[in-house]
Amino acid sequence: MKDSGQTVKHWHSVVDFVKSAKDIYHLDSGQDSGFIEYMRAQGLFNMKNERDFVPYLKKFLGK
Repeated sequence: MKDSGQTVKHWHSVVDFVKSAKDIYHLDSGQDSGFIEYMRAQGLFNMKNERDFVPYLKKFLGK
């Protein structure tokens, strides 16, 4: 996305990440809401790239 010739950075929320990763990581409804709260408690609700959530999800899932 461009604005006056400068790139506008877009942040990704953990909620959006969970929606896209739910089927890939086979998250049930308790796990998805638990992960959202886990990230919120760490102050990491938004990240620059959705892939940045993956290591936290793996740690949360014990993988």
